[in-house]
Amino acid sequence: MEEQTTPTVPSENPASDSRISEIDVLQLNRAIKNTRGWAAFIGIILIILGCLAGVGCLVGGIILVFTKGIGTALLLFLGVVMTLIVIWLGALLNQSAKKASRYLKAPDEHQLIAYHSKLRHFFTLMGVVRILALALAVSVIALSLLGLVTGSFMGIMKF
Repeated sequence: MEEQTTPTVPSENPASDSRISEIDVLQLNRAIKNTRGWAAFIGIILIILGCLAGVGCLVGGIILVFTKGIGTALLLFLGVVMTLIVIWLGALLNQSAKKASRYLKAPDEHQLIAYHSKLRHFFTLMGVVRILALALAVSVIALSLLGLVTGSFMGIMKF
């Protein structure tokens, strides 16, 4: 007698369906393989740019501190912090690329989760940095406009 199997219909909630088809796994592996190289490349570029910016920041900051005084130390500190964040972003991308390579060599769900976790950390940090940069830009523009308006009312600046 031939055993009859009924095809299983995936549930409406994909998270509750624990089966993943072979085609889905192949598509996932292909997507990870394609993004792994770019993540590693961009990670290396970010680390190099962070190091170059750090050297420039330190040299420029030291020159400013000796020529202009201690007031520029805050700019030096902010430059170093931003440099470290850029290097950290590059390291996160490199770590995610390594996790992706490990997953592709020996498919293990823990490596896949680690890969996505590193990418999540990268995008979270990148989002926070972008929000802070946007807030800083809006603040600088608002303070500049306030200075212009105040200066024009005081008669310092004439249009």
